[in-house]
Amino acid sequence: MGKVNYVDDEPWVNECVNVGPVTASHFVGGIAGYISADGNEGKDWIKVARCGNYGTIIASSSDGGCVGGLVGKCDTDKIRVNNGANHGTIIGKGAFKGIGGIAGSLGDDADVLTEWDNVHVYECVNTAAVYSDKTKKCHIGGIVGYLEEGDEGSDDTNSQVNDCYNCGPIGPTSEATHGGIIGHCDYYTSLRRCINYGDTGDKGESMIGTVVDAGIVHDSNLYHLEGTGDDDGRNWSSTSFTEDKMRELSTFSGFSADTWKIGVQTHLRDNKKRAILIDCPFQNLLYN
Repeated sequence: MGKVNYVDDEPWVNECVNVGPVTASHFVGGIAGYISADGNEGKDWIKVARCGNYGTIIASSSDGGCVGGLVGKCDTDKIRVNNGANHGTIIGKGAFKGIGGIAGSLGDDADVLTEWDNVHVYECVNTAAVYSDKTKKCHIGGIVGYLEEGDEGSDDTNSQVNDCYNCGPIGPTSEATHGGIIGHCDYYTSLRRCINYGDTGDKGESMIGTVVDAGIVHDSNLYHLEGTGDDDGRNWSSTSFTEDKMRELSTFSGFSADTWKIGVQTHLRDNKKRAILIDCPFQNLLYN
């Protein structure tokens, strides 16, 4: 879908899959390029649930484009993306606001802090490379490229990314802010129970690339494979672990056995056991 427009009914994009390459400009996604509410902000949740992408996604932008494995851009409040997987390489050529394995940019960018729930991403996985052509500054994340602000009222109304993991290499080593989970986040973000297995280079971050000035991030139970990303204290309280330890769920404090299990991430083809999700339909479904 090029565009999903929320006018009267609660939109729900459910159990969709893309297996072919997508090449376009500005707002590009494997499932939806652009999601808009046309003034209906603050009402029901827009949902993109249980979807998968296998195709290579290539986008070209001269100013502020967004590209993601499932969603290119959603500029409304109350966007929920859950139980989705991306296995296709994501490439941004030019100037981008956000490049992400799951979504390029999510949430309503208000003039003041929002007074409602904004973004919730949970139980999603990326296994593919996510990068730009290095010619322009951009924000690159294994799950979300650019995450807009949430509400300061409580953790429940922060913009949230929970129970996600990334296995793909992220970013260039210059002209970008890039992280294993989020490229850049605005005010009031909650990041919890996430794992980064993917290489983010010597200038990348295991979790979040950058945060807006004076931005507040609530973070807990974050983990990254030893050697992925910067280890100089800028990993947002993320704890490193060795390959031996990734085979034990007890390594990941606070992770529920109802959400996580130890298994093989089939798309990596390395036969190594690691913590993966229980309920993510396209997580290990191969397409040849």
